[in-house]
Amino acid sequence: MSDEVAVARAAAREAGRIALDHAARGLTAEWKGARDLVTAADRAAQARIREVVAEAFPTDLVVDEEGEASPGEDEIAGTRRWYVDPIDGTTNYLKGRHWWGVSIAFCDTDDELAAGVVYLPALGQTYEAVRGGGAMLDGEPIRCSPVTELAEALCCSGFPGSDSMADISRRNIEAWRLVMARALSLRATGAVAPDWCTVASGRADGSWTLGVGRWDIAAGIVIAREAGATVTDLDGIALRGPGERGVAATPGIHADLLSLVQAALDVPEIPRDDGTGGDLPEGHRATGERVNE
Repeated sequence: MSDEVAVARAAAREAGRIALDHAARGLTAEWKGARDLVTAADRAAQARIREVVAEAFPTDLVVDEEGEASPGEDEIAGTRRWYVDPIDGTTNYLKGRHWWGVSIAFCDTDDELAAGVVYLPALGQTYEAVRGGGAMLDGEPIRCSPVTELAEALCCSGFPGSDSMADISRRNIEAWRLVMARALSLRATGAVAPDWCTVASGRADGSWTLGVGRWDIAAGIVIAREAGATVTDLDGIALRGPGERGVAATPGIHADLLSLVQAALDVPEIPRDDGTGGDLPEGHRATGERVNE
């Protein structure tokens, strides 16, 4: 996969340069839906990634966030394909926060993710991995942390950017409540691919998502897996190919973290907040207390 990871790296850096150039000139955003933003930089970066991939592998398929409706996995099984998120963390990008990245993954004809690159342009960091070859940060090998107790673990998760996924957000609040009762601390950073890379590098110990696009976590799956993390779907089955939900964690805490996330999904109904807080269960209401800041 040396050619594929080299193309992914080059495409990610080209896309990152475009995004930084757009940011320097000033940004405006369009609404794809409630709480779901896109910028001209997203589209320009995605177009450039498509060009770089096509130059190297003209018959490969690109599955990306800002293009037309993406095919289902059953429609493209057995084909060489790329999963692309040109700017993962668009809200962070718009607000001038540094935690956003370009995420590119390659899936071979065996339907297994084989290479991935996540480039964080504002930080100048490049995470990458090749199946069977380990994971690296800026050319240096990385491994997940040796933490074995959830009480010693820093975990991270986020919330969907689309209001159409409001039920997922509400269930994630329940997952946060359960995990916070046992973990050292939690973070919501706003970009899932970089989050899973921090699990790979040992800068976080576990992360989960209840529902994102396949392009959001494809590269993160490869990078975390190759760094020694346990990466599964929410049924505990190893994630080898693209997915939309899952848990990535150091092997010592994965089972405990997964069980708490599963418990949040098992709640029969998570009510929708009307903006007053009155619809939320007692355990979800703000108390004004600061916890683990």
